[in-house]
Amino acid sequence: MTIYTVAAWKGGVGKSTIAYELAWQLDAVLLDLDFDDGGVTKSWGYNFEDRVNAPLLDAISSGKTPRFLNGRNKPDLLPSHRDLERVQPDVETMQGLIRKWAADWGRDIVIDTHPGGLPLTYAAMGVAKVTVSPVTFGQKEFKSLEAMTRELADYPILIVPNKTPISPPQWAINRLEAIEAAGFDIADPLPNETWIPNRQIRIPITREPVPKRAERFEEGILALGEKILSYE
Repeated sequence: MTIYTVAAWKGGVGKSTIAYELAWQLDAVLLDLDFDDGGVTKSWGYNFEDRVNAPLLDAISSGKTPRFLNGRNKPDLLPSHRDLERVQPDVETMQGLIRKWAADWGRDIVIDTHPGGLPLTYAAMGVAKVTVSPVTFGQKEFKSLEAMTRELADYPILIVPNKTPISPPQWAINRLEAIEAAGFDIADPLPNETWIPNRQIRIPITREPVPKRAERFEEGILALGEKILSYE
C-alpha cells in the first residue's frame, strides 16, 4: 500500500486542508498525527473529549492495528488525540506501526502531521512515497521551508505553492526556483481562496458537485493528486 505524507515546518500554510482533500480524492485513509485542535480530526467532526476510547493512542500502546472511522461524504479517518504529543513513540517504532496499519487495512494512507520536526513527522516522512509540503507567500513561511529542505535534502518532497496571489512576488519566485535547482519538485500552485478558512461544513471541498467558486481549487487538487501518483 502507498503512503503519502503532508508536512510543513510552519503552521498556517494549508497543510491540513490539502491532506483532507487528497485523502478524499485518492480514497485513502486519513491518518491524523497532528495533536492540535486545528487539525483534520476536529474538521472531520470527531471530538476526542466526548469519547471513552482513543483509537490512535490505544494502537500505539498495544501494537495492534486500529479500526479507522468510516466517513460519510468525507475521508475515512484514524483520529488524533491531544495526548499524542506526550506518548509519541520513537521514529522507527512509529514507522513500523504505520507500515503495519497500511498492510492490514489494505488501503493507501494520507498522513497529516503536526508542524515542525517532531518524531511523528520524521516517521511519517520516512515511510512516505512522497511528502507534500505546502508553502504560502510570506518570509517566515519560506524560511521554514528552506530550513526543511536543507535538513531533509535526500527526502522525496513535493513543494506546493499555496494561497497563491494573482501576481506572486518576485522574491518568492526566485526562492522557489532556487529550491527547484536544489533538486526538489515544485507542483502547480493552488489559488488563494479567501473563503476556505471560514468554511464550516465537513464535506471535502472537492466532493461532487463542486460549487462554482471552488472550481479553481478543485482543478489544483486534482492536478496535485495526479502529480503524486506519478512518483515511482
